[in-house]
Amino acid sequence: MYFPLLAIVMFNDRVFRISPLMNRFRILSLGLLALLTLQTAGRSEVILQYFETEWEEIYRRMPEIAEIGYAGIWHPSPAKSPVSGGQFAGGGNVGYSLFDRFDLGDIPQRGDRATRYGTRGDLRKMVDAAHQTDVKIYPDIVMNHAGNGPDFRTYPGMRPNDFHGWWDGNQPGGFRRAERMNAWGDINNGRGLTFQQELVSLIDIVTERDNRFSSSRSYAVPDQFVRHPGRYDLYPFHSPGQTLPNEHPVDFLNRWIVWLGDAMDYDG
Repeated sequence: MYFPLLAIVMFNDRVFRISPLMNRFRILSLGLLALLTLQTAGRSEVILQYFETEWEEIYRRMPEIAEIGYAGIWHPSPAKSPVSGGQFAGGGNVGYSLFDRFDLGDIPQRGDRATRYGTRGDLRKMVDAAHQTDVKIYPDIVMNHAGNGPDFRTYPGMRPNDFHGWWDGNQPGGFRRAERMNAWGDINNGRGLTFQQELVSLIDIVTERDNRFSSSRSYAVPDQFVRHPGRYDLYPFHSPGQTLPNEHPVDFLNRWIVWLGDAMDYDG
């Protein structure tokens, strides 16, 4: 009976040398493991990062996206920025300079009804078309960012002390914003200057419940209050007539992200 001197098996870019004295069970096990790995790799999903494009154009190209084989689309935050309107009409929201998180392009404010990428109806149509072609939709979200203007005292559902800053009678409205970030290397276990300053002047929402900066920098402590009185449509876990909760900024952001997922049927 003939036996090969040496068998060489490639598996996950590794070479296994199997001598003729190895039992058949080990060879069979390697073969099955390789087969399972190939099957898993065949199910891997590819997501398309689709930024700086209006919802209407993505909608029109959805059949092409699905035919190519993309499993999902990753797009910018859909909420309204301080400067609204389409990207060719001076709109400023590239996804991270937010004014009203609950305005997806359906409220005429900040100069227009639409966001940089279109109206809420345009977004709804795009998401529906994606799901009809088995393409998933994922919005890109930075929870703690808000916009560079207008007056931060006018942000819907928010108060000045929801942002990193401190009371200062010499400033308009008696409140001073944090300075622009410059201490990139100062981490200090979450208590360094990196987390007390604004990134590219995007006003920063307080997302720490322990008020860790209120003593070291005399930062203002957020209030807890009902942020959208009577707007039960913005409260996923409350029915009309129920008492609405007082919310810390963290609670406000958590409610918004649940509302957003439900409102647009996002996949993650």
